[in-house]
Parts: sequence; C-alpha cells; structure tokens
Amino acid sequence: MSYQAVITGDIVKSRKVERREELLHELKSALNMIARNHHARYEIFRGDSFQVVLPDPGDALHAAILLRAHLRAASPSSKPLWDARASIGIGPPASGQPEVGEASGVAFELSGLGLDAMADSGARLAVSTPSSTVNEELALPTRFADDIISHWSHYSAEIAYYRLLLNESQSELGKLLGKKQPTIHTRLVTAKLSLIEAYVERVNTVLKREFGA
Repeated sequence: MSYQAVITGDIVKSRKVERREELLHELKSALNMIARNHHARYEIFRGDSFQVVLPDPGDALHAAILLRAHLRAASPSSKPLWDARASIGIGPPASGQPEVGEASGVAFELSGLGLDAMADSGARLAVSTPSSTVNEELALPTRFADDIISHWSHYSAEIAYYRLLLNESQSELGKLLGKKQPTIHTRLVTAKLSLIEAYVERVNTVLKREFGA
C-alpha cells in the first residue's frame, strides 16, 4: 500500500503580527519552494492557515522544518520571530486528485487532529501515523527537535534553511552568505543542526520501515 503525507499548519500568533502582509508573502514563498522541490500541492486558507499534500511521506519532515526555518529567517529584527505550527499526518492517499481543500482521508484526519492537539500542548511540530506504536516512538524525539527549532535565532534559522535546502559544504555556504567558514561552523553548531539532521534521518528510517515511505 502506498502512503502520502499531509502537513496542516498555521502561523503562530498571526493576529499580533504588525507586518502581516510581509509574513503572508514569506509563507507563500516557502510553500512555493516546497511545491517545487517535493512535487507537493498546497492551499492557504483563512489567511494564515495552510495545508500541503506530499506524495512521498519521506519529504514531509524536511518540508515542515524548511518552512519554519524560512519564516524565522525572514522575520524582521523585532521579536518574537515569525513561526508556524506544522502537523504531519501519514496515511493512504485518497482516490483521484481533488483540490487540497476538498480532499479527505487518513493523512488529512491525523494531520488535523495533530494540529488541534497543539493548542493544548504548545507544540509547533508533530508527526502522526496510523500506528500508535510508531507515534509513541516518534513523540519524544519530535518534542526535542521542536524545542531546538522553536529557539532558533534569525541567524540559526538562516543557516539551517540553506543547509537543509542545498546540502552544501560549510565553505560553499560561506560563499553564499558572504561569511567566513568559522562563522558558518559556529552558526551550524549553535543551531544544533547535526541533531536536527539526525532526527530527520531517524524519523524517515522509521517511516520507511513501517510504511515503505
């Protein structure tokens, strides 16, 4: 059986954002990037909420973290930094290719329920699958990863974004950002990106083991 992933999310405290138009522009830019790189489809609704459908569940976590990194890196200097809640649901794809806002199925249901649960927990990242055993296995490492991402500064988010997007060496990232290699190294360490990359790899290993993702 094949599986797909759905990311349901919204902007954190969007009603308190002063530069709302700029924020929504950056959200759309991030979603367009995900659509191009992962053959995904998305829809923005109610102004600050979104849903993304990815045909390969192995792309979902990478996409969700990239989106959050993009928003935090694009934030103006004033705090708090822009961010989004992202709930990933894994499940069999629905028949046909309905519009994202009209589609349904297990992945959509799990993604939506995961987002609802975030309102009580304060989490900004979640992964839900049809297997309660897998969900329990992924819950704790996801909480740790979420905590790291939620504390990224502008600079940590920026280096994380380009590293995850381009997978370039430190020297190449330095050329891209106009920084010396030691600065890039320091920012990667501060962002704890090696832990985030290990987390993504671990989650994808579990998803592949259980769902062939």
